[in-house]
Amino acid sequence: MKFYRPVVSGVIDGLHKIYNENKYADKVIEYSFKDNKKWGSRDRHFVAFNIYEAVRWWRTLCSLAEIDFKKSQYTDDELVDILSIQFMRNYQEVPEGFPSQSIKAINEKLEKLNLAEKHSLSDELIEAFEADFSGQQLEEVLEALNKPAEVYLRANTLRGNRVAALKELQGEKVQIGPVDGSEVCMMLAKRTNVFATKSFKKGLFEMQDFGSQKIAEFCQVQPGDRVIDACAGAGGKTLYLSALMKNSGKIISMDIHEWKLNELKKRAKRSGSQNIETKLIESSKTIKRLKGSADIVLLDVPCSGSGVLRRNPDTKWKFTSQSLKEVEQLQKEILGSYAKMCKDDGSLIYSTCSLFESENQNQVKLFLSENPDWELLEEKQILPQDFNCDGFYMARLKKTIN
Repeated sequence: MKFYRPVVSGVIDGLHKIYNENKYADKVIEYSFKDNKKWGSRDRHFVAFNIYEAVRWWRTLCSLAEIDFKKSQYTDDELVDILSIQFMRNYQEVPEGFPSQSIKAINEKLEKLNLAEKHSLSDELIEAFEADFSGQQLEEVLEALNKPAEVYLRANTLRGNRVAALKELQGEKVQIGPVDGSEVCMMLAKRTNVFATKSFKKGLFEMQDFGSQKIAEFCQVQPGDRVIDACAGAGGKTLYLSALMKNSGKIISMDIHEWKLNELKKRAKRSGSQNIETKLIESSKTIKRLKGSADIVLLDVPCSGSGVLRRNPDTKWKFTSQSLKEVEQLQKEILGSYAKMCKDDGSLIYSTCSLFESENQNQVKLFLSENPDWELLEEKQILPQDFNCDGFYMARLKKTIN
């Protein structure tokens, strides 16, 4: 392994901004690339990979380096000590001038760490996982959440099909293949800036995790349906719903953030989706005006993000038991009020990217206990080790006719 001083310094500088200036990892990397335009693709990959790996394994690395992982400030020497262990684990060598210790010595230390230290989680987060998982399953979940996330794409059937999308992407030298168990999903074999391809600009695909695609399919929409995607964000699921509905019927995509809906409009235009209407949630009146208007309501609610930690590893260090209680209260409020947008005999899809029962099964049970005119038809939990994707929960509820 040949280490180049400028890119190694880029990693150290990135960690300094994240842990000493409380910046978000993705933004740090984005601005780092803008400030170092001479870096080639290998340089950018090295910096991004090692920053994300350090954030992912921060507690483990700090424990192995005998440094407090909760410190508010780290010296450059401490960051070098932490990185030297990471480089040894990943490359079996370190840059010139870095302290070095054998892999054997590192592994011996690793064996003595507790579960939270070994899997690089805060004490509060490991307690939350241990409340719902145990034994071999707990180990499998934690190991899967520490693997770098795969990049999945979804072929846009409004512009063609997966065969056509694969052919064009492969023609643009993108290393990609189909995913079993899906007619539209594809996975990158090698990370590539797919947004720069002609295929993307033509709307042949969207980037969307395999598990997220499963939620859209779980909604069981049909052409001609009236659908409300009430927590739409930038619209990944909305766009897939539009394709599943073959541009027929209507989708009202709602969110509290206007900038996300503006991004959805751009994506919808590129994808050829013509049955989407965006609506900003300005107050509770926005919801009340849509009472009893939808055949299907999708509530992909805000959550702890415990199922997507490998995609957003810095979320680990923002989790607290208090933040979990606050998001659970928000979920309860959204579920109770937004469900009223369903027609009699309509369907409600409740989903999260969380693995915790308190945000998933328990929320559904509570809703059903307070709303006897609803029944649970089906629920699914996707664990990150199941399909090598993010973790999700989804439940389909049916409103019975009085």
